Amino acid sequence: MRFLLALLLALPGIAIAAPATLVIPGQDWQISFDSPPLTKLEESDKPDQYMYFGNSGRFDLSLYVETPSCSGGDTHKAFYQCYWKKASRNPMIVKSSVTATEGPRYYKLAYDVEAALPGGVVKQRNINFLIAYHGKWTDLHVSVVTPTADDLALLDAFEKSLVYGEAAPSATPPGTASTDTPAAARPTFDEVKAKGDQQENNLGASTGTYYMALGNIVLPAMVACHQEAKLDSDPGFTLVFAVNAEGHVVDSWQKGESEIANCFKGKMAGAFLFVPPEAPFYSVHEIGPTKK
Repeated sequence: MRFLLALLLALPGIAIAAPATLVIPGQDWQISFDSPPLTKLEESDKPDQYMYFGNSGRFDLSLYVETPSCSGGDTHKAFYQCYWKKASRNPMIVKSSVTATEGPRYYKLAYDVEAALPGGVVKQRNINFLIAYHGKWTDLHVSVVTPTADDLALLDAFEKSLVYGEAAPSATPPGTASTDTPAAARPTFDEVKAKGDQQENNLGASTGTYYMALGNIVLPAMVACHQEAKLDSDPGFTLVFAVNAEGHVVDSWQKGESEIANCFKGKMAGAFLFVPPEAPFYSVHEIGPTKK
């Protein structure tokens, strides 16, 4: 974690885009686009919300399909007005970068976010495609950390390829289902912290893979939690995540009460991190005090 910023900046380029489709469960429609090959990090289907979160290196994609939370739910513009009223309060959004464009298929909201991390400031390019369809509001969000000119061209190609409509019988969502298994016995925080420090210091050939995997999910999660935090400062915390043999987070231990820690723990639950050389693997995250 101490070298997270340097590792994020050293992440490899984004893979070449290919066609992908997400089918919305129980709603008989789908959304398709060209994106880098996605690893599914999280997916849930509830009566009032469907959510998908996928990643490919510095590229992240999330999809939320929800019941409208404001009036005027039949139009993309109504969704945008409701969404931006809340999102515009985010202090990390670079106001001069914000553009909003209304079109026949969606309302496009584009903006940059800058997050202060130990060692410097990280920039993230964000685009929300806000769609009113089938009585639901759909937020398709894509982002790239430290974007290059090629990355911005990829986002343009993503937009040009974006289509949605009635589901095709053969369409399947990207990603694979998790097969998490619970831990047989639960050790103490001090025990897993000591074991995790030892494991991280003895990763050997897996060190680079592990830290790139951290960068793939830690930055988006921490940026999101910092955005969602209601307090102006956070006292810092330590979290230890247990990773099973398949690479998924299946348990966690926390030291230090923190709003951001609780959010971070929730976003990491069930996430795919990496396939460890031994399981359970204890991934240690020590975060110092922060201010908005």
